[in-house]
Amino acid sequence: MILTYYKNNKKFLTRKTSSGKVLNELDGLRALAIFMVIYFHSFGFFKTHLPEVLLTFPEWFSNIMKNGDNGVPLFFAISAFILGLPFAKHHLYGGKKVKLKKYFIRRITRLQPTYFIVILCFGFLYFLKNKYELSTLIQSFTLSNLYLHNIVLQAGSFINYVAWSLEIEFQFYLILPAMAILFKLPAVYRRILLVIGILSGSFFHAGFNQLPYLSLLNYYHYFLAGLLCLDLYLTKPELLKQKNLISFILGTTSLLIITTQSPHQAIGVFSIPFAACLILLLALQNPFWNKLFSFNFLSKTGTMSYSMYLIHFQIIAVGGIPIVALFKQTGSYCLLVVSVLILFTSIWFLSAFTFLLVEKPFMNPNWYKLKK
Repeated sequence: MILTYYKNNKKFLTRKTSSGKVLNELDGLRALAIFMVIYFHSFGFFKTHLPEVLLTFPEWFSNIMKNGDNGVPLFFAISAFILGLPFAKHHLYGGKKVKLKKYFIRRITRLQPTYFIVILCFGFLYFLKNKYELSTLIQSFTLSNLYLHNIVLQAGSFINYVAWSLEIEFQFYLILPAMAILFKLPAVYRRILLVIGILSGSFFHAGFNQLPYLSLLNYYHYFLAGLLCLDLYLTKPELLKQKNLISFILGTTSLLIITTQSPHQAIGVFSIPFAACLILLLALQNPFWNKLFSFNFLSKTGTMSYSMYLIHFQIIAVGGIPIVALFKQTGSYCLLVVSVLILFTSIWFLSAFTFLLVEKPFMNPNWYKLKK
């Protein structure tokens, strides 16, 4: 169905935005972020079910796999940049004022319907499988849709665990209008405050992790990194525009930090936010990195990254079982690699299907308004 639709309408994997503008390079970065999250969760699954296989992998490969969760902070930085853009333009250049009512309605009507439908479907499947008591499912479903699961139950959603990060995003949405007042300050002061905020989040990271639940406190420095990038993007448009060896080294170093450093160790906890800020800015300003992240497959994948994020975990859990059984029966590493590639391909196509039917209809900012 997807392939047929693609042949007839090659724009089906495109996003609709309130402004009408699409930054393909940011969708390319979203693709990188979701790929990292997928291989991180796949690594976790096979580490549990085939630990003897992972012991045969080289250390550098395992290091990349186990740090794939850095894709989530990259998502946070991108969100801060995108959502902060209209606020920053207003405060810096007198652009159109953001109407808060419209802002909050858009946040709810853009993301909530898809989330509600996916959680409802997974909850129904868990009910049929008797994985949880009905009362537990109802409680988890309700708290998930209120973005309170982490705080109230001190755990990620029982129905869709990866949704813990959506609750962090939602908390950021609530305070962004207040945070954006930073852009009223003189450039030097706001940048100092943003850098101090990023460093404070990194410095207190271990302490915040001792709290009984995850919240914005654990991740606010990544959102601030996105706002710092936004500041430099708007006020210094020529900063990284030169296509030279220095920009290549900076981008490569940033990607190495994001893909190989642990966010729970000294080097990673301080360097990852700034690496995310830098690769964002390079993707937006530098011709080489802009072209790389605007690559069609990456931008199309990034367009549906929300759908992919919501369903990939369950696909890995279900699809991984026969892969494990096949390897234990045959012992073939070749079959294992082919099976994993098929699993990843399945995630891509099922995500495209979900995007087309469940997510894209709600990208229209006016979908909920009754037609006269």
